[in-house]
This record gives sequence, C-alpha cells and structure tokens, in this order.
Amino acid sequence: MLINQVFKEAIPGLRRGFLTAWQRRIDQINGNFDDWYENLLVQLTRDHAWSRAQWLWHVRTNPILFEAGRSAMDRDAAVIGRVLLSPFCSLLQ
Repeated sequence: MLINQVFKEAIPGLRRGFLTAWQRRIDQINGNFDDWYENLLVQLTRDHAWSRAQWLWHVRTNPILFEAGRSAMDRDAAVIGRVLLSPFCSLLQ
C-alpha cells in the first residue's frame, strides 16, 4: 500500500526529531533495527484497524455487536499506546 511506503519513509526522520541526546546515541547503535520494527508495527496496526473497521461496517445495524467491536478497538488502541510510551520502547527509540 502506498500509505505504508509514505510512513516507512517519513517516520524515522520524524521520530528522531523527538529524541534526547542519549536516545540518539542508542539510535545510532541500533542501526536500522528500530526503523524496521516501527515500520512493521505501523503496518500491523493499520491492517488490524482496517480489518476491525470492515467488521464494524458489517455489524453496524446490530447495536450490541457494534458497541462490543468499538470497545475492543478502543482497548486495542489504549494497549498499543501504553506499550509505545513504556520505558522499553523509550529505550529502543
């Protein structure tokens, strides 16, 4: 997908703009590993969100299923956000 390519090209430079000095040093040591795993995470999360959105579209007339799916998407996003903001991910960035 074209959007995955755009993200793959743009994210490393954007991410590096927010790094502290010690994080930039770790980034240099990691080489392209962090760029690789961040690109993979973007692709996986986008694919998951798209699949979930398609499922929600199919159940849009069933309020119970729709709300359950919407709540699951909300929980997924919260978990991903907590992981990305965790000390472990901070070290990798």
